[in-house]
Amino acid sequence: MKKILGNIALILGTILISFTFILTIIYNTLISTDWYERVYISRIPSALYCIYLIVLLILITNYPILKKINTKIVFEVQQKS
Repeated sequence: MKKILGNIALILGTILISFTFILTIIYNTLISTDWYERVYISRIPSALYCIYLIVLLILITNYPILKKINTKIVFEVQQKS
């Protein structure tokens, strides 16, 4: 029963995070801080989608190399002695 609830929570979390990510990629919001405090919502230019795609392809093709990186060394916090 715990495993089923864990899987459901994982699926719902993935769906919510994916939905938020997609909205973040598509829309740009600017809130002005002048007297009227207007909210401006605009779409991101199409050229950025090409850049997103290129970065995604680079990450996918370099996954075997990235998988070999030891995160403990990369994100090591210096301890004061």
